[in-house]
Amino acid sequence: MTEIERLLKEQYGFITSQEELLAVVSENPFQKCLVRCGNGRFLCDAKDVFVKTKPEAVAPDYVRDVSIYRKW
Repeated sequence: MTEIERLLKEQYGFITSQEELLAVVSENPFQKCLVRCGNGRFLCDAKDVFVKTKPEAVAPDYVRDVSIYRKW
């Protein structure tokens, strides 16, 4: 089972750590990810996801969560 398949099965596609994001990027850098933030949501490639983890990063445009995008 690949890391992307494991995340989809066990965590419903949610990426909860930097290590999981790096594993997705190493498996498929062009995997589409859904990024939800304070100002809305957008799709981007996994290689382009950048999340600040410092507490002072909380602003109107903070990232709430990142998940693997999958068309059903």
